[in-house]
Amino acid sequence: MLLLSMLIGPTAAPIFAQPDAGAIKSQVERRLRENKAKVMIETRDGRKLKAEITSAQADSFTIVENKSTQPVSISYGDVTKLNGTGWGKGTKVGLGVGIGGGITALILFIAFQRAIRDN
Repeated sequence: MLLLSMLIGPTAAPIFAQPDAGAIKSQVERRLRENKAKVMIETRDGRKLKAEITSAQADSFTIVENKSTQPVSISYGDVTKLNGTGWGKGTKVGLGVGIGGGITALILFIAFQRAIRDN
């Protein structure tokens, strides 16, 4: 049992690790720099906020929630997850490929049906 916990323990720990304040800070700064400030934030106390990042300071950042117009300052250490809103790049590419493949299949089907009918 002890051997099993020693083998599983170190590999399972990173799965549940929370991002540190430095990682959150770099994400916030990158989002501001790339004009991708609309985010979904999960805090340590379990709140989920849909907001827009307006500025970043040394130990916190300021957001404006979608439901209000009041700016709120959040410490980097209080954030457990920070994600962008909207679809990811992979989702958009997959959707485009799927639509393109569907249109191609439809065109080939129609062309095949016409070829059969003409013979």
